[in-house]
Amino acid sequence: MALELRAVCERCNRDLPEDSPDASICTFECTFCTACAAALDRTCPNCHGELVRRPRRGVLPAVRRTLHASARTTWTGNRGAGTQAYRAYGRDHEFTGGAKAPIAGSSDPAFLGDPTRWSPEELFVDALSACHMLWYLHLCSEAGVIVNAYTDDAEALLLESAGGDGRMARAELRPHVTIAPGSDAATARALHATAHDRCFVANACALPVTVEPTIVTADLRPTTPH
Repeated sequence: MALELRAVCERCNRDLPEDSPDASICTFECTFCTACAAALDRTCPNCHGELVRRPRRGVLPAVRRTLHASARTTWTGNRGAGTQAYRAYGRDHEFTGGAKAPIAGSSDPAFLGDPTRWSPEELFVDALSACHMLWYLHLCSEAGVIVNAYTDDAEALLLESAGGDGRMARAELRPHVTIAPGSDAATARALHATAHDRCFVANACALPVTVEPTIVTADLRPTTPH
């Protein structure tokens, strides 16, 4: 539930609009100006809780369009006994959507998964890597940088606690980019930072994502036989 942004100081009736930097609140959202909060020794007279600076709401950028991504996940690992026991069932599943080719998924082998199938962690890293690449190619095309080849050996670190909980701690993208002769290598390198800032997947992540690009120049145009 959002904070109630009260518009006046409860002690002196000073106006405190939403963007005011001088508003202080307690956990019950009682609101006072900075001067009154100091006079009250930063203690709310109503609940006796601490008065802290009220956070200001950010302004969301204008939405140009809305896109929807969807997929169906179907578990295919029932070996006849369902999940009767931890080792009784397979981790195999499939991702499907429309006319697209299905993707064979499983869990990591550390969790009894099939190593020949994609794990959620691998698909997560792949989504980060692919989204960054697609943004980067777009930016290069606009900047006059001709990319002839692109590979990325991306990795992520998963930490598992003693209780079995886990989290993705960090991800690293290592794009190796080949640009055509005449393209500016400094621009090619700098555009990775812009691609990272604009990447839809990276912007949805709470974990740090680092990008360590390698830029090489080579003429990879196909040759015409004489």
